Amino acid sequence: MSAVGTHPDHRRLGLARAVCTAVLHAFADAGGHRAIVHSRGDAACPVPKRLYESMGFTAYTRTHAYVGRPTG
Repeated sequence: MSAVGTHPDHRRLGLARAVCTAVLHAFADAGGHRAIVHSRGDAACPVPKRLYESMGFTAYTRTHAYVGRPTG
């Protein structure tokens, strides 16, 4: 899995939406009917969540990472 994003110099131009829309249309044309997005959308990084929700995606679940020190 690789992270994708828009270069800061090209944000707010609709490029991410255009790419997502093109990919979803190609996916549907190939027979796809359900797309799942694994994006970061927490309070520290809200933009992906806003983009996907504006495209009709809804939150299904949230993954939480717990990081700790080894004991012993």
